[in-house]
Amino acid sequence: MATYIDDVRTTGSLATHCWKVSHRVSTQLCYLGIQDAFRKRTAPIQRAGAWTGSLTQTPPEAIIVSCMQEKWSWASWYVEQMQDQLNKGLLFKHKNLK
Repeated sequence: MATYIDDVRTTGSLATHCWKVSHRVSTQLCYLGIQDAFRKRTAPIQRAGAWTGSLTQTPPEAIIVSCMQEKWSWASWYVEQMQDQLNKGLLFKHKNLK
């Protein structure tokens, strides 16, 4: 099972497991004082299709997350830029990590 923290979209091999994970995350968020609206929850499904540039599949043997080439290329470039800054002994602006 996996969950994405920004909107608690869960995926897993069984719907009941997904609901349990969603409930657990929601409970923890409330404990931390972070508001969580159950009305915004999406029902767990095994083939949700593309979502925010990624595709999640949950066959019985694994959870697979893939992304579009454009998103992967941008993320790889970004990580290389940060690594170059660190290798040069320079600090990078944390503001850019958003």
